[in-house]
Amino acid sequence: MCQTGSGSIDPDELRTVLKSCLRESAISLPEEKLDDLTLALFESADKDNSGSITFEELKAELESFPEVMENLTISAANWLKPPATEQKKRHTPRYLTPAYWHNNSRKLLFLCAYACLNACLFIVAALQHAPGGTWFMVAKGCGQCLNFNCTFVMVLMLRRCLTWLRATWVVRILPLDQNILLHQIVGYAIFTFTLAHTLAHVINFVRLSQSEGAHRLWEYLFTTRPGIGWVGGTASITGVVLQLIISLMVVCSSTFVRRSGHFEVFYWSHLLYIWMWALLVVHCANFWKWFVAPGVIFLVEKLVGIAVSRMGGLYIVEVNLLPSKVTHLVIKRPQFFHFKPGDYVYVNIPVIAKYEWHPFTISSAPEQQDTLWLHIRSMGQWTNRLFEYFRQPETQGVSTKRLTASLRNRRHQKKTQEDMFNSVSCNGTVASNKDDAIELTSYRPNGPLRGSQSSHTEQLVQAERGEASQLRECYVDGPYGTPTRQIFASEHAVLIGAGIGITPFASILQSIMYRYRMRKQNCPNCSYSWCETIKDSEMKLRKVDFIWINRDQKSFEWFVSLLTKLEMDQADSEPEGE
Repeated sequence: MCQTGSGSIDPDELRTVLKSCLRESAISLPEEKLDDLTLALFESADKDNSGSITFEELKAELESFPEVMENLTISAANWLKPPATEQKKRHTPRYLTPAYWHNNSRKLLFLCAYACLNACLFIVAALQHAPGGTWFMVAKGCGQCLNFNCTFVMVLMLRRCLTWLRATWVVRILPLDQNILLHQIVGYAIFTFTLAHTLAHVINFVRLSQSEGAHRLWEYLFTTRPGIGWVGGTASITGVVLQLIISLMVVCSSTFVRRSGHFEVFYWSHLLYIWMWALLVVHCANFWKWFVAPGVIFLVEKLVGIAVSRMGGLYIVEVNLLPSKVTHLVIKRPQFFHFKPGDYVYVNIPVIAKYEWHPFTISSAPEQQDTLWLHIRSMGQWTNRLFEYFRQPETQGVSTKRLTASLRNRRHQKKTQEDMFNSVSCNGTVASNKDDAIELTSYRPNGPLRGSQSSHTEQLVQAERGEASQLRECYVDGPYGTPTRQIFASEHAVLIGAGIGITPFASILQSIMYRYRMRKQNCPNCSYSWCETIKDSEMKLRKVDFIWINRDQKSFEWFVSLLTKLEMDQADSEPEGE
């Protein structure tokens, strides 16, 4: 370990060792973080402040932290292990296994009922038009299925109604939690029925155009001369336009488009549903009968959403730029805004995009009265613009110095840093201006933002009330329910998340600690603390297993302060491990 032969270890040599251990453990760490880790370990081991440490001092320091010692130790036995044998791939498709059918019974039964209903509608409509020939029967059968599906696809997106139904017994029968998946399935069904409907009509028009004295094929397809349709004979023209609109919506709604950073393409193309329904009313004489009732409910939901989103002046009171390009927004909580852990809202920030609304999960607990938290990962155009917009005022850091030269300065700053961390309240969150710099800050709901003293590489971007009104203006539509609403009704919950999908669990974990502290009682005389028996019938939760999966350790950084805070709160609430 000693490269100079002096028998002692200096900070640069210790840094080399730590860097090798990190490399062997497949862990990447920014250079500044590695410097901080090296200096922290060196200062702790250098008891006599001599500027160097011996191997015995380093060993004693590492042995006082067994878990660190275990993680930094590379066992030679691992090198001697034979390579793991590849598991044989099972030949049975996952969708045909008993476990899949057991876990998805409600969804599969619903899909079976949905398929049977479409089959019945097709058969009845086809038989009613049997005199028109085979292709005319196919066209009418697909048309009747389109009447149902073009209405049902809207029912699956009545978010407020679905949120209300999740609190009733209906959730035990219908797969309400899979409404987005079902919406996609119905969308593909609409596309399929549309193609079949169009193809059948084209073939039928070819047959009719071959008759003596009949119109030509192009007249059947692109003019009103044949007089087909209940509004001015426009069935063919509106049908062609509908085919183009539906095809465009399906293509722009594909997973490739939505997850390749082009969410705006999906968003704006999906607004064509207004034209689709309007043209369907003109195209088909019976569609309005299917559409009127769900359409009224849909319109009421939209009007309520507009009224709620514009009610009260909402503004952003704090913005934290976290590692892994996560933007933490703290928004003033609207009056009478009630939600449950895991719910999500639609957010519009005019300074980023005036007409775009994007859904994000609320990461704060319902018990947090004054503000709402949103953690937004920069993955698409809008989210990247949001991150870069609040990053603009930040300055770049200055190059770091060698470790040995900066050790003395670090020792002089040690007392100041200890005071700084002790002054941070329990509401601390992680904030940074880039992935390799994080900072503990706190937010005071009824006052301005408080933060620790930041170094040249640690910056906090904040939007305080009274500064740049465009920074703080925002609109919120919601909340809307999710499957996690039922978590407190179970005794043992297992939370499994990946990446930014952890945000609903952030709300759940905070809500658990809020409820736990509300139950905690302290004796004023002897300081004995205990927890009262839960009287809330909705709170049956006794145990929570939390599993978070990420591609690399950097993705954990933005959430680490909240997890640390919850762990400290739990330790304080349960003295001596009780």
